[in-house]
Amino acid sequence: MQFKYFISVSILVLLCSSCYRRHRIVTDFEIVNSPYIRAKTTNQDVRAIFDSLDKQLKINPEKVLSIYNMATQVKDLSNKLTIHIDSLKTLLISKTDGKPLNVADTISLVNVDSKENFDIPTRIMVNTAAAENGSKGEAHILKIMIGEYRKKILAVLSNPKDSLKMKVGLLTPNFYNTGLQERQTWEQFNFEEQPLASTIVTLTRIQNDIRNAEVGVLRELLHSVEAKK
Repeated sequence: MQFKYFISVSILVLLCSSCYRRHRIVTDFEIVNSPYIRAKTTNQDVRAIFDSLDKQLKINPEKVLSIYNMATQVKDLSNKLTIHIDSLKTLLISKTDGKPLNVADTISLVNVDSKENFDIPTRIMVNTAAAENGSKGEAHILKIMIGEYRKKILAVLSNPKDSLKMKVGLLTPNFYNTGLQERQTWEQFNFEEQPLASTIVTLTRIQNDIRNAEVGVLRELLHSVEAKK
């Protein structure tokens, strides 16, 4: 019964009066679960991999140092990109909810009053007023950063076959929107006319993809160390 109550009160149909718009239905499960959305946690897998690399570095520094440095580079690149996305979340909440940045940086999404607002997030992320395809918004900047990140973390793998089999994702292609029956850019498909809550959730999913890619590449580097034994 408790689960049914949660579902009944938590599902938000955002802007019901404008249901013809391209809004995603966002549940309060994603919103109330703010530690998942807002948390800045250290990935346990990354720590475990670096613990192993530290041990190998002490045993055989001559063979392991270069790989250890590459692993550190991957970790730093991942942190830099996820921090940028955190700053985007803070900016979105600040501008949409009219809160100072220092408040927006700490507030839980469940306590944001303007979760259903889509005008301001669209203006920030897509900026259709400047370019209809979204090439002038923050989403386009993020798209470029994701592409550069993907290229750099795959470049640390010495064997080209490793890069091919990694399947790190983080691709940003155009999409065909079947509902609208039109082709959209990655920026439009993910962020145009999406409410604040949905935009934050999308950004968090991208952060998770980054962390998964990070772990995948770090594991390959660790395996290369173990293969040298």
